[in-house]
Amino acid sequence: MSAAEAKTSEQQEMAMIAQKYKALRSHVNDLAQKISDLESDKHEHALVVRTISKMEPTRRCYRSISGVLVERTVSEVLPAVQKNLEAISELIITLSKQLADKEKEAEAFRVKHNISFG
Repeated sequence: MSAAEAKTSEQQEMAMIAQKYKALRSHVNDLAQKISDLESDKHEHALVVRTISKMEPTRRCYRSISGVLVERTVSEVLPAVQKNLEAISELIITLSKQLADKEKEAEAFRVKHNISFG
């Protein structure tokens, strides 16, 4: 193998390493964005729970299900919204753990391959 081929091979390897690191960082950013979106949804669900829990159970309310507005009573809607709130909270915890793991993986990859910025 000539010196030019070795240099080209090394450049290709460096490009692959940079591409893998960029993909890891992109995945970290995607997870962080998803967590942010879920935090917003969690806040909205909590607001709804606080608001309708003070109302009479027989009072009519409207809920959007798959883009369709459905009339229900507070006693029907409140448990469903609370269940969704719990599910969102659990998902946030799971994604936060995944985010921490991915951040560690990306940092270890950066250190291993001596990637620096600047």
